[in-house]
Amino acid sequence: MAVGNEPKRGEIEPLTAWLAKIIDDIAGKDDGKPLTFGDLRHAKIPSGLEGVMAGMEHRSIDLRAVTTCVTFGRPMELPFQDTHFFAFDPEDWQRFFPAKVIHYLMEEGEKIQAPALRRDGKLPFPVGDAMPVVVAARMSLSFPLLFTMIPLYAVNYHDPAEPLEKVWFSDGGITSNLPIHRFDALFPRWPTLAVNLQYIPKKGKPGRRRIDESLIYMIRRRADGTRDLWNIFHRGDSPLKDLVGFGGAIFESAKSWHDNAYLRLPSYRDRVAEIWLRDDEGGMNLNMPADTIQRLTERGNAAGIKLRDRFAATPPSESLSWDGHRWARLRSALAGLAAYLHEFRQSVDHSMPEDRQLADLLASRKAPSCYEFQSGEQYEAAKAGIEALLDWIAELEAKAVCDGPGEAAERPFCDGPRPSVEIGSRAPM
Repeated sequence: MAVGNEPKRGEIEPLTAWLAKIIDDIAGKDDGKPLTFGDLRHAKIPSGLEGVMAGMEHRSIDLRAVTTCVTFGRPMELPFQDTHFFAFDPEDWQRFFPAKVIHYLMEEGEKIQAPALRRDGKLPFPVGDAMPVVVAARMSLSFPLLFTMIPLYAVNYHDPAEPLEKVWFSDGGITSNLPIHRFDALFPRWPTLAVNLQYIPKKGKPGRRRIDESLIYMIRRRADGTRDLWNIFHRGDSPLKDLVGFGGAIFESAKSWHDNAYLRLPSYRDRVAEIWLRDDEGGMNLNMPADTIQRLTERGNAAGIKLRDRFAATPPSESLSWDGHRWARLRSALAGLAAYLHEFRQSVDHSMPEDRQLADLLASRKAPSCYEFQSGEQYEAAKAGIEALLDWIAELEAKAVCDGPGEAAERPFCDGPRPSVEIGSRAPM
């Protein structure tokens, strides 16, 4: 029988037990099971939005979270999808989650056919729709030194003779602190909004200009928000302080470079509200008085209203409106796509002298013996698609009408907003 981390008489309720109860209460769950990602995905679509949600694979509410797998050294998106790669130890997890969650995970784990993950009392870990929301929340907020890391287990195929080995998960903010790009599209159907917390340096004023007493920053013109924020860690007060500051700057750069790069982009910077926090607010201030918490709550509410009004109440003719956001995203993405496709065509047309030409590979069907097409029909469709894509790129670049410096063929959409978007390959989370 699962015990879980239930509070003893007179004790303060553990964070995860409290969080699990709050989540289920808000969702109206009364069936004895925790809220799952499947409950959200398959929730009833609001009336009038059926057409908008078409093609969304029944994702009524598309919740995602990010955790950092410190064992593998990369971020992972929650819920895990499809493949049953991890196992969990019910006895170990009772330290983290209430009995209802543990009992549910054990029931679901027993249903999963993955013999390699059933060792020493461990069970396959539920993925996809079956994963409880509170588990994702706890895995995502395992702030270093403040919250215990969450352990799962996996087969180490580099050393398969060993039993299941622990895989540790910590705070998602270590590697992806503001992953708003995960919900984006070239021409979005709805805005992805974000509230980004920034900390006022010790000298007492925010790191951005033009922030009023509300301590909330949002761009006021399309050209705003392109300047980098400064992290001035070298003060010259003492070598030791400078060394500590340097170490902190290294950690902050490794943690936030991805987010900092994205936040300068057009159609990203207009949908983020920055909330600047004083020394006694947020962060490691774990014992804030009630009036400070109330002040932060009001500031967060004000930021939300600003974002809502920008995208719901701003006239479409204005630059910083919902239409302006979609148009900026389209222009920016098309310019990046054009540069990416131009490089593809250049590689096809000007390959190295000893390399086989792409046309020869497609004509002979003697491609390398890897990732072969499964049928003749699939091959013919792919061949026609590649040829059509190359023809389309040539036609697109022939119509370039850009003025100014640079090769017009590389800029059929005339660059678009700045900074420019760079499109490339990256493994999914």
